[in-house]
Amino acid sequence: MMSSPPPIRRNDVILAIVCGVVAIVLLIPISDLPWERHAALVAVGGVQGIVVVWWRRHPVVCQLLVWGLQLVILALLPETSHFMMLAQAVAGFGIGLRLLLPRGVVLMGLLALGEMLAHVVRDVLHLGWAEAILGPTGGIMLITVMLSKLSLYLGPVFGGAMSAARTQRVQQQRDWEAREHQHQLDLVLIDERRRIAGELHDVAAHHLAGIVVQSQVVGRLIDRDPAAAKQAAAQLKSQSRETLNGLRSVVGLLRRNTAPVAGLRDLPELISATRDLGVEVSFIPPFPRPALSPIVDMAVYRVVQQAISNALQHAPGAWLRIEVTQTGDQLETTIVNGPAQRHGESRTGGVGLKVMQERAVAAGGTLETGPTPEGGWRVRLVVPVIGGEDEEER
Repeated sequence: MMSSPPPIRRNDVILAIVCGVVAIVLLIPISDLPWERHAALVAVGGVQGIVVVWWRRHPVVCQLLVWGLQLVILALLPETSHFMMLAQAVAGFGIGLRLLLPRGVVLMGLLALGEMLAHVVRDVLHLGWAEAILGPTGGIMLITVMLSKLSLYLGPVFGGAMSAARTQRVQQQRDWEAREHQHQLDLVLIDERRRIAGELHDVAAHHLAGIVVQSQVVGRLIDRDPAAAKQAAAQLKSQSRETLNGLRSVVGLLRRNTAPVAGLRDLPELISATRDLGVEVSFIPPFPRPALSPIVDMAVYRVVQQAISNALQHAPGAWLRIEVTQTGDQLETTIVNGPAQRHGESRTGGVGLKVMQERAVAAGGTLETGPTPEGGWRVRLVVPVIGGEDEEER
């Protein structure tokens, strides 16, 4: 339990002054002493109180000094008088606060035994063995002194130990709460990173896939059909501008959280842009458009966008069929592409599928992906609806 000693605080100084003043006030009324001895008694009591200033910083040193001065006070007191200063209680509390309980109990038990022996020696020297030990009140007085010393020395130790244990429990609770708070912050940070990665991937991957397709078209047509190649180059420029605008939208969303969020209502525009790339797309939208929560609305759009990007990348020249239907309280979105008409990149279960799966889970839905018997690919997203229809459709 011992750690780096705490500094002496203003409260420690005030407590020491109080202990000194209390000792002086209690010792002044004692009579039947020569004035020199009485003055020495009052002075020692005051010094014993001042020593308490080290009760937290150096508890063992403080306790030993208080104990030594207590023996001096015992010697200066009138015969058979017993007196316990407030300083002893404070020093004992400091021992319990700063030492392990077994060590504190052993130390204070030895000091209590030492003071009891000092009492017995003093009383024997003044009264003799017969009167001090075997007299009518000697045995009772001895037992009383023993019990009082044990309680006055050990009681504060147990009090300090209980206070230290309570402080330790509170600190452990605070540490646990701090760790839990940091853990929650880490989880939020991880979710935010995933969200940012998903947004960047969805926006960039879709438009970059279109740019790749248009670049291939330009490469094939530049020699045999310059006019068509020029038109494809213009489409390539448009795709590049859309990519830049999409990235700016994501940056605006991350900075201010005020950028418009894409959703089901934006699917026709996405389908139109895909058709401009020369892709055959059939689209069956839901009617009326259902009411969706923002996260579900964005999930539907981003999954369709990613599925289109995957088709452009892995199945060039393939047709696309997109169907969005509502059944009860669920919205089912199915994206199917035909077999590739030209050589494309092989599917490796990369980032795109993982991002789609994360969006489906975040929206409270399910995602199924896999090949079709015709050699194409199928994506099926099922998400919950709020109920009713979108207010913009009314």
